[in-house]
This record gives sequence, C-alpha cells and structure tokens, in this order.
Amino acid sequence: MDKSRENDVEDRYQKPTIQNEHLNFIQSLVEGKNDLLLRELCDRKGLSVSITTMHRAVEN
Repeated sequence: MDKSRENDVEDRYQKPTIQNEHLNFIQSLVEGKNDLLLRELCDRKGLSVSITTMHRAVEN
C-alpha cells in the first residue's frame, strides 16, 4: 500500500475522546470506588462527554 493510501485509511478513524491523563484518572476512580454511575464519571474533572463515550472508556 502506498503512503497516500495509508494516510487516507488513518484519517477515517476518529481518535478516542478520552485519552491519557483523563483515562488514567477515570480508571483510578473506578478502582477506588467502583459503584460510581457513568453520569458521575462524565461530570468529574471537567469532562464533557456522553454516557456512551464514558461507557466505552471504562469497559476497555
């Protein structure tokens, strides 16, 4: 596959909304208090994400 075609394929995929430090923070919250609701996690640390996005982040 040539370089231009590789770049086209890479551009089709959206980067995760919750990354690195936010993801680590969320994981530590879940480990410490695993009865948090997804909505509560969405409201922490100024994240503005949907419940679906948060679910995807914590399920991985």
